[in-house]
Amino acid sequence: MAAVVCPTPPEYAACRAALRLEQERKMGGRLVAGFDGPGMSLRAVKAWPGKAACASAAQLLIDVFRPHVVCDIGAAGALDTALEPGTVICVERAYEYDAVPLEDFSSRAKELTFSTALAGAPARVKKAMRDFMKKAQIRLPGPPLIFGDVACGERDVGDASFRDRLREAFRAAACDWETAAVLRTAARNDLPALSFRVITDRADRNLEADYRKNLAPALDRLGRFLTLFFEEKSPLSLFFG
Repeated sequence: MAAVVCPTPPEYAACRAALRLEQERKMGGRLVAGFDGPGMSLRAVKAWPGKAACASAAQLLIDVFRPHVVCDIGAAGALDTALEPGTVICVERAYEYDAVPLEDFSSRAKELTFSTALAGAPARVKKAMRDFMKKAQIRLPGPPLIFGDVACGERDVGDASFRDRLREAFRAAACDWETAAVLRTAARNDLPALSFRVITDRADRNLEADYRKNLAPALDRLGRFLTLFFEEKSPLSLFFG
């Protein structure tokens, strides 16, 4: 069983369509869609944006469905300006930068850094993911599929100077609101977590226009990536023991 946390309605709709999650019901004030098949069950929740919403949605899925792995998915802004819209990032670490001033982060980095199951994973897990990403890139021509880190905070990064400060502080590839909260919740429940984010904008003054223009094609590409990932099963099976 895999639990997928989708922060926004468009992200939930894209995930549900790509993974053909036809079973839908209301739980805890949220919509949860699912699929049960041979060797694989999925549940995705329309969590709504923000750390609290996604943390509580992740906990809902954990309490009700007892998943083996929790997945965070959604859009992200590029801190690395070389990244094109449509680039899919397989996240290794998330930095919760808005919990303290940036200048104080280094003294509290340990408690504010959350890792996916890929960070420090056994060699066989990393190899399986690298092999999968290479095969997926062939089937999804276009912007690259990469491994990277994200900086997380509940604010839009729409200013190039702040974007560059985040990039310098964390060497992260991208930024979003929720990944750290989902990873924190999974860790509290002793569950492995994964995160897949897709670039929609370059976190600058054109943020809103670029986000609106790129969101649909970016989420379509992320959906196709997720379909390949869950169909492949080989990387995911490593988290099922």
